[in-house]
Amino acid sequence: MELEGKQTPQPPPQRGKTEAPSLYRGYRLQEPRGLEKSVILSLASCNWIRNHQNLLISGPTGVGKTFLACAFAQRACREGFRTFYIRFPQFFYQIALARADGSYVTLMKRLSKTHLLAIDDLGLAPLRMQREEICSKSLKTVMDPVPP
Repeated sequence: MELEGKQTPQPPPQRGKTEAPSLYRGYRLQEPRGLEKSVILSLASCNWIRNHQNLLISGPTGVGKTFLACAFAQRACREGFRTFYIRFPQFFYQIALARADGSYVTLMKRLSKTHLLAIDDLGLAPLRMQREEICSKSLKTVMDPVPP
């Protein structure tokens, strides 16, 4: 589910339903993952986005980090937040390409308008010093909070 900057309008969430959020329905908490239902439901409220906080999901391969990142991104979209999901290799490629073709400032402006920037597979492979410097500067540029 790579959104790559395209925002598809979603219908507003239906009020009054007692079902758990879609992200909880697809995630099996009974398996030993080290997460509590209350934590997932609290994060699903998106208050951490409203409070301009970051969320880092880490763990071993196969525990559902990407699923949770996508689910939180989808939930944020349904709550009206501008969301951008991208895998780190593609993120780095887009930054390098923008620097090369002169559209870097435009890319940073576009990214800084998002409320939730979900970068998947960050840290999966070691970064070379140049990549680390480029990405670090770019992330600092887009980290300024944008009101919802």
